[in-house]
Amino acid sequence: MQIILILIMCAVSLSCGDAAMGKSYFLSAQNSYAAKDFEASLDYLASAEKNNYDSLQVNFLRGKVHFMDNNFYEAEKYFRKCLKKCPEFTDAGIFLIRSLILQKKFDAAEAVIKDYLVFNGSDYRIHYLAALNASGLKNVKDQLGFLYSAQVYARDSWKVFFENAKIRLALDDKKTALENLICAKAVLPLNSRYITEINEMENQLVQETEKKESE
Repeated sequence: MQIILILIMCAVSLSCGDAAMGKSYFLSAQNSYAAKDFEASLDYLASAEKNNYDSLQVNFLRGKVHFMDNNFYEAEKYFRKCLKKCPEFTDAGIFLIRSLILQKKFDAAEAVIKDYLVFNGSDYRIHYLAALNASGLKNVKDQLGFLYSAQVYARDSWKVFFENAKIRLALDDKKTALENLICAKAVLPLNSRYITEINEMENQLVQETEKKESE
């Protein structure tokens, strides 16, 4: 009986050791990912997996590593693994959609987007990505519709206003383009590198509008 108890205690101790080691490797993988040392991050993740660390977190970080390394095909595989295990994992869904769009797999992205619009339709990121995907499908009407719904769900998202302004400008709707640029600038941090670009576009539109009104 005593021998059995000792064996059980040893097994528990080894299990705890594996868990601690797995977590340590995963934290090292996160640090390497932040430092953009993607090869090291993948090595640490392999070690974390060998030590039975949470496969969902391991595969999500693997996907992000490949995504940041512009290997969107590999990234897609790992985000799909995450969603197979946990379909409600919205961040994995977001990255999957982005991976598909960047591979120009617009139809596949549209299928994922439709699922998430039902599952988590109040997340402005889904609507914003749906707009980008609609652009890839050359569907301007849907693109504008999704950008508008993204605005509704995220009034503080300058990207939505900026993208909408560019589309409106392409459609020669200068008045609405100017309105969206003003909104974009209002919610954008003052130290953003995009401020100069928005100011230049805004000034150009103001000058063109004033010139047209004076004619």
